[in-house]
Amino acid sequence: MHKIRLIFPECDVAVETNLFEDKAPVSCKALWQFLEKPMETTLHNCWPALPELYFFIPEIEDLPYENPVIFATPGDLLLYHYIRPNGQKVFDIGIYYTKGYSLIEIGWLPGNGIGRIDENLEGLRKVIARAMLNGDQKLIVKRAE
Repeated sequence: MHKIRLIFPECDVAVETNLFEDKAPVSCKALWQFLEKPMETTLHNCWPALPELYFFIPEIEDLPYENPVIFATPGDLLLYHYIRPNGQKVFDIGIYYTKGYSLIEIGWLPGNGIGRIDENLEGLRKVIARAMLNGDQKLIVKRAE
């Protein structure tokens, strides 16, 4: 079973999640492949609209909808892919920190349930608090060792 590590350097926090390879095999395989090299990105906060942190990922060709989740629970990692009304393709991963849902500009949207953070939720709370107070922050995503 593959795991990914999310590192929030500004909060000195790291969390790991098991990928749901049995439930979302195409999504998890694609994520694992592009994490051959660690990815540095920006973590954004959807608050107050949604209880979600998110970051953009590279486009994944022919990504199906698998293990669809609309109503997320705390710790869920959902991989979203859709086309905005302006034609822009969007690929991102949402991290939910309380019960949430996927109602966006194009309507109700299922995310591919790719994993869940079950450990170091206290550390994740530090990340959420910082995001609410200071906005965007640095994120490193990599394969767990």
